Amino acid sequence: MMLHREQMIKHQVRTSAVVNPKVLDAMSRVPRENFVDPSVRSIAYSDTMLPIGCAELMLPSRTHGLVMQHIEPDPKDHVLIIGGGTGYLSGCLSTLVKKIYAIEKHADLVGLARQNLEDLACKNVTTETKNFFDAPINTTFNKIIFTASFPSFDTSIVNNMLTPDGCCFVAVGNGAMMRCLILTKQGSRLIEKEVFDDYIPQIQNIPKKDQFIL
Repeated sequence: MMLHREQMIKHQVRTSAVVNPKVLDAMSRVPRENFVDPSVRSIAYSDTMLPIGCAELMLPSRTHGLVMQHIEPDPKDHVLIIGGGTGYLSGCLSTLVKKIYAIEKHADLVGLARQNLEDLACKNVTTETKNFFDAPINTTFNKIIFTASFPSFDTSIVNNMLTPDGCCFVAVGNGAMMRCLILTKQGSRLIEKEVFDDYIPQIQNIPKKDQFIL
């Protein structure tokens, strides 16, 4: 599978304008086939979303690469990942940041993520079964990543969780393509910058009382 991984980096990730050498190196070290459903391991390096169990999908490698590049990972960063899945994004980021807290609503996927990350000897990742909307997270982070998109988005749900100058990746929209945004905290405000367009499956079970308006 090493050859397939090298081809993925060369033909999918690099050609999508991912040029950060640390991101490329991190992705080249993680065996993507271990993080997908066993039924699709033979196509783990295809340029497509793949099932990981619990009716959830892993984003394409180019999307993961773009997300990591645009959050500009730093060795001092504490990162929150909402929708940790089976741990692939956490595994790639773990060598680039100080600490990762990944939450995932499916307990079965959390179990897989813990085993996968243990196999990679990732000591700086904590995974937990949690629905983002069910319980508050009373910790601040330098970087926040949503792995699912929103039809629209209220920045106040992440403002208090970001440190000064911290940033959040989120995809917003409906249809075939979403606006993929970096929201950077400046003072008490979040400054929006669109960094690329992509299709990212929509987050499920958004509480009706919440209005996402970005």
